[in-house]
Amino acid sequence: MIVDLDATLVGAHSEKEQAAPTYKRGFGFHPMLAFVVLDAALAPLPEQALSRVLVRGRYRLGVKAFLAHVDDLGLRFSVGMNLRGLLPDVLDLLPQG
Repeated sequence: MIVDLDATLVGAHSEKEQAAPTYKRGFGFHPMLAFVVLDAALAPLPEQALSRVLVRGRYRLGVKAFLAHVDDLGLRFSVGMNLRGLLPDVLDLLPQG
């Protein structure tokens, strides 16, 4: 059983001066209600099912408080990251050998 957490763009028209579109060329906002979503998603599950739950999210969800909450619940988690810009710097930190 996998619980995926992510943001989604909620479209909203804007006539504000100098309003800029999102990277998807639209206007709107993306709500992040990770704790509420996670807890609400887990509530109807039987206790024995919790050992099979994997919580996945992107690095923006990977804040310490959220991961601590997931850990406190005894759940497994996976956090994805985009390392395109950081990868060369990270590789330089690894020991040679």
